[in-house]
Amino acid sequence: MKTIPTETAACAESEPFALMVLGDAMAPEFPEGMVIVVDPAQPLGNGAYVVAETDGDIYFRQFVQSNGAVFLHALNPDEPDIKLGEAWKLKGVVVQARFKGVSYYFEYKENRVQKYTKTRTGSTRTGSTRSGKTRH
Repeated sequence: MKTIPTETAACAESEPFALMVLGDAMAPEFPEGMVIVVDPAQPLGNGAYVVAETDGDIYFRQFVQSNGAVFLHALNPDEPDIKLGEAWKLKGVVVQARFKGVSYYFEYKENRVQKYTKTRTGSTRTGSTRSGKTRH
């Protein structure tokens, strides 16, 4: 077995990576099969879409802080929220997604997520999310 030097591993852990959405926990905003780009260096903010590890499992959810509690929120109302304790790890924040030829970009400012859509004809702002609630 080959060991990866620490410097290389640390660099690789800070690089953006892509994942494919499986399941419907984040539907309809993120349908199954959508590819998301996750940036481990992106600052975490309330309402950000994140990939996080807790209790040995990795989840794609919306990070929400409310009334002193911290949890991972599923956009699908049929899926439960996951309350986070102290032993969770942020893998990264979603900064881009692509599905059926359309790219989506996410900006995080002041507890608000701004989503932009880019198609071959140009870019448009498509909606915003604040603290776990979506507005279009």
